[in-house]
Amino acid sequence: MIRRHIALGLLLCLLASPHLLAASAADLIGHWSVDGDATWKRIQLTPAIASKLSGLAPEMIDQIKSVMLTQVAGTSFQFTSDTLISISNGVRREEHYSIASISGATITTDTLDDQGKASKSTVTVGKDVLEIANAADPTQVVVLKRAK
Repeated sequence: MIRRHIALGLLLCLLASPHLLAASAADLIGHWSVDGDATWKRIQLTPAIASKLSGLAPEMIDQIKSVMLTQVAGTSFQFTSDTLISISNGVRREEHYSIASISGATITTDTLDDQGKASKSTVTVGKDVLEIANAADPTQVVVLKRAK
């Protein structure tokens, strides 16, 4: 009997949390800023970056982290229904995107930049958090938090 109540409670929690079940295009729309610390933690998990960092002196790793945090500190993003606008170091870029697929909390996008270069990205949606990874280069990943 207790097991049934626990199972029912877990099911109700899942149903009450739509982000745990499936993402939607609407989850992208809005203003976002880079979460530098979360991005740093995430990129360290990629095998290519982990191998480059292994063996480095802790001071060197701290210096690399500091440079990365400085670079992303002023970067912002805005998703509209079909455009990703980014501003980094005072430079504004627009990329047009479309949703290629949605599977659970992961949205796959096809993007066309202002030079006509096509790319594919995966966006993992969380509560007020997006993790965007370049499908062709998993070391290119950024964690965004919804701007308040």
